[in-house]
Amino acid sequence: MLLKIHEPPATPWQQWFQSTYGSQGHRDLGDPHYLDTPTWKDFLSILPTFRQHMSVIIGDGSFTSFWSDHWIGSAPLDLAMPALFSQALRPNISVQLATES
Repeated sequence: MLLKIHEPPATPWQQWFQSTYGSQGHRDLGDPHYLDTPTWKDFLSILPTFRQHMSVIIGDGSFTSFWSDHWIGSAPLDLAMPALFSQALRPNISVQLATES
């Protein structure tokens, strides 16, 4: 399931998911919300471990975490530059949104 939420939505459930939990839902993947279900909170709790063990192909950057996904260099940017990451206003922002702002 975690692999499927890191790719462009092709199926109806992926489209629903992206509009509810992704940037189309006006929050970044990984941001907690008070209406999150227990199941979704469980997914969020394992997301950092998942990202540590995966490298991604950036594509358009909309499904790649700027800070937490391993997409550039030898480590994710949150680990490579912890002081800079500690000042991030949007720690779960995608590469696409980070480079547009």
